Amino acid sequence: MAKVYRYVLSVVMLLLCPAAYPQQKPNTLTVDESKISFHLLPETRLDFPLLNTSDHPLHGTLLLELLDAFNTSTNNGTRQERSFQAAPGAHMEKVEWNSQELPSPSPMFLGSYRLRYTVTPSKEGGFEPIQGIIQLGPHIEDGFDLQVFPSGQFHCSPDCRFRARVAEPRTGQPWAGVEVEASLSVGNDGKTVLKDHGLTNREGYASFHFNLPASQR
Repeated sequence: MAKVYRYVLSVVMLLLCPAAYPQQKPNTLTVDESKISFHLLPETRLDFPLLNTSDHPLHGTLLLELLDAFNTSTNNGTRQERSFQAAPGAHMEKVEWNSQELPSPSPMFLGSYRLRYTVTPSKEGGFEPIQGIIQLGPHIEDGFDLQVFPSGQFHCSPDCRFRARVAEPRTGQPWAGVEVEASLSVGNDGKTVLKDHGLTNREGYASFHFNLPASQR
């Protein structure tokens, strides 16, 4: 019976011994996902934070992809790739984005996309490759969503009235006190332009009213 106890004790000691497990070396380059931010105003860009814990600059390639519901990404506005050099310490890589090539100018629509990032070292190495994926919506820092009622193209009566709603991009909550300008082109040549201004109420709605010229009724 004593031999059994000694055998069990030796097994327990082996399991508790730290040397029995391989120690993984921490990566010298990490990504702080909580500080990733996507800006729409005044210019479209993505701020991508890197932390270099080594004592020398690290070089690599950063690939950013906006993924839709079908996990697809194209080169047309949803994919950015660039080289970077990160000095020791905190480094913010600022990636400019062409707003005209985004899938949509609406922050609420873009919020449904996911951002997949891939950080790859250059030939000399220095860190392990990093890949991650986040929901883009919580990282959109500014911008607004504008909805017009009725939506799309429509024909105005002589007494033309419609509304627009301004919403906060992250939550969809209304923005009150925002001045909105609406313009209306009339006539076949579109040279006559009518303008009206509205101020959003607490529900986020602004109203517009146009009296069409008699020649355009």
